Amino acid sequence: MSESQKKPASPRIGYEAAKVLLLIVITCFVYGNTIDNQFVFDDSRIYLNPHIRLASLDFQSVAAAWRNIEPKTRPLANLSFALNYYFHQDEVRGYRLVNIAIHAITGIFLFLLVRTTLNLPGLRSRYGAYNWLPFVAALLWLVHPVQTQSVSYTVQRMNSLAAMFYVIALFAYIQGRLASGWRRKLSLFGCAAGSGLFSLWSKEIALTLPFFMILYDWYFLRDLAGGWLKKYGFWAGCALGLLGLAAFFFYLGMAPLDALLAGYGQRDFSLGERLFTEARVVVFYLSLLILPLPGRLNLDHHFLISRSWLDPTNTALSLLALVLLATLAVYLARRHRLLSFGIIWFMGNLAIESTLVPLELVFDHRLYLPSMMLIAALAAFVREKLPDNYAAPAAAVVLVLLLSFWTFQRNQVWAGPLTLWEDCAAKSPDKARVHSNYGVALKRAGRLAAAEGRFLKTVELDPSFFEAYNNLGNIMSIRGRLAEAESFYRQALAVKPDNAVLHVNLGNALMDMWRLEEARSHYRQAMLRQPGYREARTGFFRVNRLIKAREGGGGR
Repeated sequence: MSESQKKPASPRIGYEAAKVLLLIVITCFVYGNTIDNQFVFDDSRIYLNPHIRLASLDFQSVAAAWRNIEPKTRPLANLSFALNYYFHQDEVRGYRLVNIAIHAITGIFLFLLVRTTLNLPGLRSRYGAYNWLPFVAALLWLVHPVQTQSVSYTVQRMNSLAAMFYVIALFAYIQGRLASGWRRKLSLFGCAAGSGLFSLWSKEIALTLPFFMILYDWYFLRDLAGGWLKKYGFWAGCALGLLGLAAFFFYLGMAPLDALLAGYGQRDFSLGERLFTEARVVVFYLSLLILPLPGRLNLDHHFLISRSWLDPTNTALSLLALVLLATLAVYLARRHRLLSFGIIWFMGNLAIESTLVPLELVFDHRLYLPSMMLIAALAAFVREKLPDNYAAPAAAVVLVLLLSFWTFQRNQVWAGPLTLWEDCAAKSPDKARVHSNYGVALKRAGRLAAAEGRFLKTVELDPSFFEAYNNLGNIMSIRGRLAEAESFYRQALAVKPDNAVLHVNLGNALMDMWRLEEARSHYRQAMLRQPGYREARTGFFRVNRLIKAREGGGGR
């Protein structure tokens, strides 16, 4: 084994255990106010999903949960929700505790990863004297406000669980490379492979893991050896390319390009527009890491689409900034290796969700994994520039306290649908979906007048938003203003004529107005479009009885 591959000296166990305990305590304190937070938004994938209702822990029940919960590409995360249900049913507190535990464990392994990295022979002379640097780096990541969406948003356990197993897998791989003895090496490599698979079964972001294992090996264990790259780089690239191609076909089917383009048919942006827009989004993500004010964090950002590289004009500037950032990573590879790796880690771990795949344009939780090594690298870079006096610890304490306060404050927004969508409406006032979701939360709280205003704002911003028309119709029905309810239901059907629910709702309003034949027609339309729709069948038979009673002289 070469000098660069020798295992670094281990710090005293007692101090390291105290640091780990402190990471856990601070995480629990900062996220303690989320314990009783309600389910919000896409958490309906949990509480409305019959497949997670695990009644026993026998093999057949667990296997069914593993196979049947959507999305089926994330069976481990889905199984974790099923186990939560088995132990806690619909009690939200149990789900929240698991999310916080996952976040704390991820922070612990990030601490171990950074500690190992800074004590490698190539970096030990530079950073080895900063004993508290790995702890501070992990703590800054743990309490950073941008992580709240991955921790406080229950369903985003998919994201945090994938990141946890990702960092465990990388740490195990590094330990395997540093270990002596083939038995220990194989056990650690087996742990890395298993954790990598668990990460992939939690969310597809784990597809970048093989690349970063190889990159870490070359950067820190092989000292950026040009000979190794020349000898094995081509074959490593081929292996990664084949893995990527296999994943492409696995997730998108045998016609991946058609599947990819079909996904854009459901979006209001094209593939090219997404790529241009994501350049601005990635720059925005970077700004969130640097300045994570709670007022800048949002569940549902209103991000204007870039129609070309000059529309809006900051698209070109963002593209240039990313090119310069990538160039900087290459330039710094020798002089500031950790910072170079952190930049590549940040950009590389955004590649899946910020390039070709037709996902929503921007979500804060996508920074959870990419921010890890970049925060660690920036912490190391700043620490190196500060004098060896009280300035560094004072700066670290102030920053941790400030970030913790902002995180604690941001977590209060996640208390429930009302607080969350009120926050979103204030930050994204021109986004129709935000006002619609806020209206739904207000309606469920019994605040019908306020809900009506939000739904009217929704259709003002987006006249094709049929759900808002439907909700307006529902509010008018509750108030007994049936003619207005009819008008809104008809506007919804003008946008979505094949929606069975809309036909039933209109049928109900017409029946209440004693326009029975019209009501029957809409119930029939609902049954044609959704044959198993029970409410449509019930309404149809009921209106038939009323028509017969009227014809027999028993009607109004």
